[in-house]
Amino acid sequence: MKYIFRGNLLGYLCDDCYEAIAGNKVLLYLPLDQERVTANAVADTKDTFHQVTDDELKKKEKLLIATAVTDEAGNFEFVLDEKHANTAFDIDFECGTVPHHIPGRKKIPFLQFHLTTVYPQWRTSEKEEAVYRFSYAIPSKWWCHIRGHYFDAWVICGQIRNCETGAVFPNVKVTAWDADFISDDNLGTAVTDASGHFRIDYTSAKFKKTFLSPLINVETDKGLPLTFHSGPDVYFKAVIGTTKIVDETAANRRKNVGYCLCVDLCSNVQGPNDGTNPPIPAFLKIGGLDYESDIQSHAGQSGLSNSNYAFYSTLRLNGILAQKLNGVPMEYRFEYTNQYDGSGNPVSWVPVLPGQIAATDIGYVEKAKLMPADLFHPFPWYKFTYKYCIVTNGPVSANQIQVPIAADGWIAVPQQNDDPQNELGAGLFVANGNQIVLNSTTLEAFPPIDLTGLVAGNSSTSTGKALATDKVYALRMLVREQGSGTFFEAGRCTRLAIDNTLYNGMKHHPEWGAWGPTTEYGVCMVDIQQLIGAGCSKITSQADILFTCAHPNLGTISATLTGPGGTEALVVPPTGATGDKHGTIIKTFTASDPLCAYVVTLSTQYLLTTGDSSHPVVQDQIAFCR
Repeated sequence: MKYIFRGNLLGYLCDDCYEAIAGNKVLLYLPLDQERVTANAVADTKDTFHQVTDDELKKKEKLLIATAVTDEAGNFEFVLDEKHANTAFDIDFECGTVPHHIPGRKKIPFLQFHLTTVYPQWRTSEKEEAVYRFSYAIPSKWWCHIRGHYFDAWVICGQIRNCETGAVFPNVKVTAWDADFISDDNLGTAVTDASGHFRIDYTSAKFKKTFLSPLINVETDKGLPLTFHSGPDVYFKAVIGTTKIVDETAANRRKNVGYCLCVDLCSNVQGPNDGTNPPIPAFLKIGGLDYESDIQSHAGQSGLSNSNYAFYSTLRLNGILAQKLNGVPMEYRFEYTNQYDGSGNPVSWVPVLPGQIAATDIGYVEKAKLMPADLFHPFPWYKFTYKYCIVTNGPVSANQIQVPIAADGWIAVPQQNDDPQNELGAGLFVANGNQIVLNSTTLEAFPPIDLTGLVAGNSSTSTGKALATDKVYALRMLVREQGSGTFFEAGRCTRLAIDNTLYNGMKHHPEWGAWGPTTEYGVCMVDIQQLIGAGCSKITSQADILFTCAHPNLGTISATLTGPGGTEALVVPPTGATGDKHGTIIKTFTASDPLCAYVVTLSTQYLLTTGDSSHPVVQDQIAFCR
């Protein structure tokens, strides 16, 4: 049976503000402290987190079982052997980057942190797999220190509410300022989301500007000339159009704030969420990624995510969906293009048509009946009934409402807008933010590349076929009053890198345990030189492990050797060009190494994401005896 350890890694910035820790290596070890395994496994995780010392790291080297790299959502996965079914594990992670990090001259040291010890409770799935799910959120006191101290990544997380009613303020432009003796510094600007939250990321260079910058950068304190402090003195301005929502001055500054600043801003302006103002429709995200801040989406940029992932498969396009536009029922349509003018602006837009849209849940129509208190409910309670609204031209089930797509791609937003407590009414449509699920494979042809004859250890181009390249598209949402000929743009992602190319014809280690030819999203092949032509031969003193890993967006490569003494991490030589790594890993045995069976595991990651989840880690294995 295969044992699958699935995890998620987050970091808290504030109590209500956190982020996925993407693009970092997670390491799974056998427990270092065998005598305290149970105590460590039940300890509060906030007490177990610590930076790994050099001495501790050296002791753990031979205990390493597996590594994985977190995807855009902070997810990672280990596939383990059955022999670990009753094993406890230590979990560490290497922090090589943080979200919104702006690379600078400062050298980032090697940072490894211990998360906790776990004793998995495996659950068997219908696929005859045992699965364990693990999640860990690094406390803000640690995560803010790591981001700021090592990566110079400072952040402000906040929310704006009405002081009296508590109503939140969406679509507000918020600017953070640092009050300085010489001149106030603009730390950054953000727009509040539907819940009134905003986030501003910046570096110390923003608040250390002086009249001598960029030669000399220091932080000065307003009113205290020639005295210097570590953090900025922050105050805020916020507007909707020309209306001032928050209008602080330097007198309101929060002095010498830390790496993470958490604020609740209060305004006496009447909140826009009082029921009189409809939401403003907007296309904002691809999956969970904001294309303005999480994707290199502007003219001249790559179109990859900030962690250098390309996009593939089905993409959930989402943001804010409104029922009406100018008081009239609204409809929307998505368009795309891969054509750009000389200034990098998209041209020649093409509508996304019904056949390119997968069934999309955009919300539900609810009704609610107030029920008296009873045995199971100590207070009056609402009994809800609801039907999901599915954008599709296909059939829907009894608890779903079809939202059809017109032949030219326009989608009419459901108009149910009754009091949900009116049992005889149509109910109330509540949008969930989803707009369409786009099948990106339909944007154009992605012909497969035939790599028949490729041998592990050689370049992926050795058969005469080059790797594919990412294809860049623009996406936008249009909105209009239903039936009108006049439309408006409601969000545009100018550049999005997409790669749906498949590679076929590969045969994995054909001389022993062969499988293939295969069709895969990239290349991950391992073989052993001594077994070629003699798959059942024993290896005595040296194994020449041949490997090839290739993809236009290639992630981390790792290799391990598992034998009677446990799992050993092998050193993968940095050979080959970017995206095409190949060569030989030399493993030398000594007389004291057991005569037994060994398994080589090669792992890599194709940096592909839907915005919600990434392509799983890819592995190839081969066994031998000595």
